[in-house]
Amino acid sequence: MQCKANNFQFECGYAIPMHMLAKYIADIMQVYTQSASIQLLTMVCFLIGVHDEWGLQVCKVDCVGHYLPFYVAASRVKEQEAVNFLEKKVDDMSLSGWNHTNVKG
Repeated sequence: MQCKANNFQFECGYAIPMHMLAKYIADIMQVYTQSASIQLLTMVCFLIGVHDEWGLQVCKVDCVGHYLPFYVAASRVKEQEAVNFLEKKVDDMSLSGWNHTNVKG
């Protein structure tokens, strides 16, 4: 993935956007889940980055090739309880400076 990001920066002159890197990772994971003999990439990947225009970004890439941006995310055994807790905390926070149109997850 670092090679892909470096090639993109060399060709385009700027760093690869996080959603493009997440799509690249999701495509690779989706292909590997279709092969019965290869189960190396059965994991959840979190990408965290800062964009110049959109600010802080968190992207969760699932092992089946599904990816979505989030404000908060959790994984593993008590994922649902953690997501409920984090959503309540985010609702309590003042989001006055955030752009609400970027919320997708």
